[in-house]
Amino acid sequence: MGIASIQIENFKSIKKTDKIKLTPINVLIGANGVGKSNFISFFKFLYRLSQDNLQTYIAQLGRAENFLHYGLKGSDYLAGKVRRVFIG
Repeated sequence: MGIASIQIENFKSIKKTDKIKLTPINVLIGANGVGKSNFISFFKFLYRLSQDNLQTYIAQLGRAENFLHYGLKGSDYLAGKVRRVFIG
């Protein structure tokens, strides 16, 4: 199973992405501070969510405010959409 596409909204420095299509190998290129690490961090967030360990993860890295785009002042929700594809 792999991920075919992903959309992220209000996660850390990422306000909103268009649908990002993914392939088996992807390369992130960009200047410092444009959100490459936060894009990767979203996959860690999803993993913790899938393991029913999100509350502990958020407690370890700070409050939920640290995960929202500009904190609670800038965002009142976090959203993501993942479309998966089965390989095989």
